[in-house]
Amino acid sequence: AMAQAAGVAALKDRDFIEKSVKHNNLWLENYETALQKLGLRMLPSVGNFISIDFSNASYTVDKVYETLENDGILTRKIASYHMPNFLRITIGTEAENKAVLQSLQKACNS
Repeated sequence: AMAQAAGVAALKDRDFIEKSVKHNNLWLENYETALQKLGLRMLPSVGNFISIDFSNASYTVDKVYETLENDGILTRKIASYHMPNFLRITIGTEAENKAVLQSLQKACNS
């Protein structure tokens, strides 16, 4: 009951919802631009996560996953969805997103 009440209250907070949607959309665009510069593509998304395709990269998804993990960034391999060359990354705070992009750049350029 308490979780339901909290959920209903959260849905009524229109300012927070609008702020969250704006933040998410901004970072979806930022990720897409940054990934294109790295020669990567992400699947179109309207959610709070992205799926990055490493199929045509000169490095493996496992190498990128490991680099991100070593930098303290947890992602999700989605091979179980028949997408063995993809990583799923959640849109986070500005600082978290910048750290992800920096780690991705390091993984892709090493």
